[in-house]
Amino acid sequence: MLRTTMVALFHPTTKLYSLPFKAFVSHTIHKPLRLIIRQSYPRAVRTILSINTPRSLSSTAVPRISNDTISDLDNSYLSCSMPNSKRPLKIAVLLSGGVDSSVALRLLHAAGHSCTAFYLKIWFQEDFENFWSECPWEEDLKYAKAVCNQVDVPLEIVHLTDEYWDKVVSHTPLNAFSHIHHHQWNLLLIMLHVSYLIDEYKCGRTPNPDVLCNTRIKFGAFMDAISNMDFDFVASGHYAKVIHPITDETNELSFLQLSKDMLKDQTYFLSYLSQAQLKRLVLPLGCIPKDEFRRLARKFDLPNQDRKDSQGICFLGKEDFENFWSECPWEEDLKYAKAVCNQVDVPLEIVHLTDEYWDKVVSHTPLNAFSHIHHHQWNLLLIMLHVSYLIDEYKCGRTPNPDVLCNTRIKFGAFMDAISNMDFDFVASGHYAKVIHPITDETNELSFLQLSKDMLKDQTYFLSYLSQAQLKRLVLPLGCIPKDEFRRLARKFDLPNQDRKDSQGICFLGKIKFSEFVGRHIGEKEGILLEAETGDFVGSHRGFWFYTIGQRQGLGLAGGPWYVVEKDVKNNVVFVSRNYYSVDKRRRSFRVGSFRWISGSLPHNLNHLRCKVRHGPVFYDCSLHIEKDGVENIGTVQLPEDDQGLAAGQFAAFYEEEVCVGSGVILESWDDKGFPVCDKARDIAKMEDKSKLGKPVKIKPKPEDCLRDSVVRLV
Repeated sequence: MLRTTMVALFHPTTKLYSLPFKAFVSHTIHKPLRLIIRQSYPRAVRTILSINTPRSLSSTAVPRISNDTISDLDNSYLSCSMPNSKRPLKIAVLLSGGVDSSVALRLLHAAGHSCTAFYLKIWFQEDFENFWSECPWEEDLKYAKAVCNQVDVPLEIVHLTDEYWDKVVSHTPLNAFSHIHHHQWNLLLIMLHVSYLIDEYKCGRTPNPDVLCNTRIKFGAFMDAISNMDFDFVASGHYAKVIHPITDETNELSFLQLSKDMLKDQTYFLSYLSQAQLKRLVLPLGCIPKDEFRRLARKFDLPNQDRKDSQGICFLGKEDFENFWSECPWEEDLKYAKAVCNQVDVPLEIVHLTDEYWDKVVSHTPLNAFSHIHHHQWNLLLIMLHVSYLIDEYKCGRTPNPDVLCNTRIKFGAFMDAISNMDFDFVASGHYAKVIHPITDETNELSFLQLSKDMLKDQTYFLSYLSQAQLKRLVLPLGCIPKDEFRRLARKFDLPNQDRKDSQGICFLGKIKFSEFVGRHIGEKEGILLEAETGDFVGSHRGFWFYTIGQRQGLGLAGGPWYVVEKDVKNNVVFVSRNYYSVDKRRRSFRVGSFRWISGSLPHNLNHLRCKVRHGPVFYDCSLHIEKDGVENIGTVQLPEDDQGLAAGQFAAFYEEEVCVGSGVILESWDDKGFPVCDKARDIAKMEDKSKLGKPVKIKPKPEDCLRDSVVRLV
């Protein structure tokens, strides 16, 4: 009797991506226009260095205001929120780039107070250009600068990353992560912030990072950072009132009072402030009614007067945290695995392959770089970096396939290595495929990967990157079972999980659509649609990463059908055509690299192969021509018919009749006989200022459409 073993690979925190990560915190990734020089001496001792930047929000200059004035009515709004003083005050104004704080700044400036604006930079924000595009961080900073330029108010950027980490996000010292690659900082910080929120919810508490951020950062660390500067007060655009004592007696109290506009009132978020913080705070908007707010913005001619109000921490979106991790049934999986084993007294072992999964599928960063992370945060971190791999591939215009890599490198790679010293003859799994082993025990005879009897469930595509050594140790008992027999056997064995639904690929996505997942993590960046044959500007798109070659849906163009025929990743341009099926070569020829042949050598007859370009029952007869490209073999695949979705980054699996002989990665570069994108279209794609194109052209009907319409009218 053969001894077999089973492995359960699971991720306890796999529903992370239901978070509408539309942008995360508004401080996640902006590129600073001003810097603060950070020294190793105490945090309160800071040297701020201002760097001159352009005085315009865009190519159109914001009007300068030479004489800022304030009416008696406006002065009454301000005076009820200000301390009693016979002299102009020197005030540090927290400026976010939103309309609220901008109005607060202009009211204070118009009243004659000496203002310096400060923008708080809390997170590592340099390397993810356009990564979380729905959080308007870049726009915030531009507006903040433009508002200050109107009235010659200096703007400083203060870096409080350490403080935000230590006091709001995590109890892990920031220097514990000194070995992490720079481009992974944002990901790690976001992960730990999310971890804090989830830990609170798991303990039955409802966290509120807004309150902590106000108490510990905006009016905590920031006040400490400017404590040696000669400011009388700190001001912000919060909707609340601070009532200061009439006299300067130090033992008299200041009070936090409700805003006049109860709908906008923010005393809740300020309720954790100390008396010392309150005494240094002025809130100019506390007495302004709702209908007056926009009037003041128009009066001051603010460049951001039409911006919408911000809505708290933008990365939280509208997520309901109830059942936050409910979409991935990992806990249920493990219970059922134990129950099945208990039925027949089969031992079940859990193998930890975190290091291997990290190094071989997720990241090139050594796992020991994260040795200081709390144990309960590991799965969250791994998932975040798995997402990073997926998103990086999409940002490069490729379509990743982590399932293939996981099977090759983990389930039948690292796991087989982990049990290599144990006395097992084979490893078995529940994949739908067959492994045909040689009749004799001759070591030089080959094992073969063969199609499952159930073609709809066949999973040879996901196993096509296995090596001969891996295949020789593998048995797949389900390969000969037809679909209608599968449930009958489950009932016959009285399995505790007999009524469970089949799993559907990568469970960490939950019920979210993959396009929505990509949109949430990369965001949107508007680009142009160009007709491939003419170069005509026919429309706009959300970002090239939403589109695959051959895609027809979601283009929003009249006079179609239109198809995506090419993408210019560098310039974020998508080329489209209505002649998709009249140019056969483009869809019948593609290039493949990074081959792995299961036998260790090329198939016997490259002119008579079959291939799959995605998981599913569809095959193509094909031929494969191999050429040397430097040190790597590159193959050109010829198909006899069109395919609607060849995606760079996916795998192409090759077959001789029913035997899978290996696979390779579809490349983003096509042969020179591909779809004919004209030179004019390619030149337009390279234009830096595409606003010069004006409005999209009016799309004319195709000639055959006009002819068809004429025939219909005649009939």
